[in-house]
Amino acid sequence: MLQMVRNPGKEDEEVIDLVDTPTFVLVQFCDVALRRYDMRNPDIRNQVQETINALKVKIEKESYDLTPFNRYDLKDYVTRVDDTLKQFT
Repeated sequence: MLQMVRNPGKEDEEVIDLVDTPTFVLVQFCDVALRRYDMRNPDIRNQVQETINALKVKIEKESYDLTPFNRYDLKDYVTRVDDTLKQFT
């Protein structure tokens, strides 16, 4: 399952299931991470990759959450981000 831990090791630690997260939020997270963070950092790369993997699952299961996005455009976006991540590995 694609999950991310928020506030790891703290009292208010929360496990977030990325597939249940709205598509818009996942895309915005990727955009911000790609613009603001150093992709040479493996932790950031892993977070973006997990987010992209969650988007792939959402595309495959034909989620109705994709309404603000055209499925074709979202697939193109996922491919571009995957290509960008490969440049830093």
